[in-house]
Amino acid sequence: MDPLGLPECPDPSSPTVPAGTSWVVTRAWEVFRSFPLAPPHPSLQPGRHGITGLPSYLAAPRPDPLTHREVLPDGRALVVEAQVTVAVVDWGDGSPVLAYDPATLRPYPAGRARHTYTLKTCPADYRTSHPSGGNCHPRLEAYPIKVTFRWTARYRLGGAWIDLGHLDREALVPMTWTR
Repeated sequence: MDPLGLPECPDPSSPTVPAGTSWVVTRAWEVFRSFPLAPPHPSLQPGRHGITGLPSYLAAPRPDPLTHREVLPDGRALVVEAQVTVAVVDWGDGSPVLAYDPATLRPYPAGRARHTYTLKTCPADYRTSHPSGGNCHPRLEAYPIKVTFRWTARYRLGGAWIDLGHLDREALVPMTWTR
């Protein structure tokens, strides 16, 4: 990784890079890294406060694919495409991190990204002073839900598509759950 947290371009001596195309791969990575890769814009149902024991649905619109075409100095046409291929959701409560088809991040009732929390979250003073404070998560005031879009790119020079790699973009959504 470079200092900006972006992946390095592939090693030109790698056996997966076709001979004589290392500068093309480098240019394809430059294009991919310059794309405005949108992060997720998640929403939850129910809204700001979930209800323990009932599923919460996560929706996030899938961004449109991105395409770049250019004629290289040697006259060949380079095409670079990128699209969100997977959405990863960490529900923030220690349950397994799950990967979803981005097309399934839809609102209730059609959405596939849903999770049921068993413990409500409460402010620290409520946990220590209220009679039902013992029903709260012992440390969290909100579950830190992290949604990651994996942008995958490919390129071609008039022939078959060649996989380029991926870059991730993420968003955090703090949510509280009540009973």
